[in-house]
Amino acid sequence: MIDVFYPIKKYFTTLPFLAMPLAITIKARKGLDHAVLTLGKSVDDLEILLESANKQKDRLVFDFIKTRWPRHITPNHLTVARMFIGMLLGFLLFNFKHDSALLILPLFFTGALTDLLDGVVARGFHKETVFGQIFDPIADRALLIPIFFYSLVSYNRPLFFFIIVLEIVNALISVFSMGKNISFGPNIFGKTKMVLQSVVFIGILLLWPREPNLFFIGLLWLSLIFMAISIIFKLITITVYYETGSHKNLQYPFGQKRIIKAD
Repeated sequence: MIDVFYPIKKYFTTLPFLAMPLAITIKARKGLDHAVLTLGKSVDDLEILLESANKQKDRLVFDFIKTRWPRHITPNHLTVARMFIGMLLGFLLFNFKHDSALLILPLFFTGALTDLLDGVVARGFHKETVFGQIFDPIADRALLIPIFFYSLVSYNRPLFFFIIVLEIVNALISVFSMGKNISFGPNIFGKTKMVLQSVVFIGILLLWPREPNLFFIGLLWLSLIFMAISIIFKLITITVYYETGSHKNLQYPFGQKRIIKAD
């Protein structure tokens, strides 16, 4: 006897199996969305923590220097000085092979001190400038790269490679944004990266000429994570700029706020 309802029964029997891939896909998407939201909240919490620590540091430093600071020395003077210190370090290391810690360490420490002070002075005395915004990260790289290259290229080439790649990407993004007149403003992850790398290189110089130990190498890898997050924020800024236009006060993922400008 022919079961006329067989095709219908077979359809409803196999339907759950046909729907399983779709259900799995939907569930995976929900799981991914939840993971992204969780990651976003974690990064947001980390940003708040780092911003709070940075503001506290600024307050402490400014309270100490505000009555002592010579007003004729501007933040831009400190930024330019840091660039010259970086060039001098590179000149000494690569031209004269002069790697005496007694000379290199004071120079690097002086450069790191200018990085600590220029932002504090600019914000505390309301002397923030476009020059400082553009050249401060350039001065940071000018200070770090000679030490980083000289101390790492022979001991940890993968780390050297990743730092170079991220620095190049970061520089290209900055050049592109300047061409489009997109203003990022400093972000706490880039600042944290600079602090970590400065601490590492001071430690490396204190142990000079011994090769960097695992603790310092680990901190440098950690600094790369902060650099990558900083780059992501910049890419988000550029993306939102093209989507929304100019002069917008924007709220970005992970709570990051930035003002962007265009011609």
